[in-house]
Amino acid sequence: MNDQQDFMLPPILWAVFGYGLRVFSYNFLVFAVLPTFFALVVISIPVLSFLDSIPITFPTDFKLIIDWDETDIMRIYGWMTIITFILLELTRTIIRTIQKARGVQLQERQKMPFLRVLLFKSLIISVIFITAMVVFPLMDTAEDVSITSFFWIFAIFYAVAMVSNLIFTFLDRLAGDCLFRMRVGLQRKR
Repeated sequence: MNDQQDFMLPPILWAVFGYGLRVFSYNFLVFAVLPTFFALVVISIPVLSFLDSIPITFPTDFKLIIDWDETDIMRIYGWMTIITFILLELTRTIIRTIQKARGVQLQERQKMPFLRVLLFKSLIISVIFITAMVVFPLMDTAEDVSITSFFWIFAIFYAVAMVSNLIFTFLDRLAGDCLFRMRVGLQRKR
């Protein structure tokens, strides 16, 4: 199939498929971010321990009660996915607009190689988890929790974050290719 036939699908189909795939891929992004965020919270606990010395005035009968069930958690997860999608698409649109204003043609834009993007994201996740695994045994709360069970939990979270990162990066790249074909199709119709 040559390039002429490759772009013969209507741009609207490329857009529907591209944005649908991108929304689906952000589910994996959120799934990769949540365990990584947990690791960041573990890292920040010793750093934020000074907050105990700051007097915060709450009523004496103040209790924070959270009563969530599965549907609430899934609703929050869904909203996090939608908000992430909107923010990142807005960022991408702004970047495309700036590139267009500078006169960068659509075909001239270079994408980073897939493996480089995947390795960069994986490196960030790995550094966060390694730091959390080093910091946790040094915390005061480490005495209350078995270090071995903690490392197993973190290993599972790390594996989930890395697999989700791989799936997100692949699906996002595929969605980006679909949306690129949509833009090229729209340019050819002009």
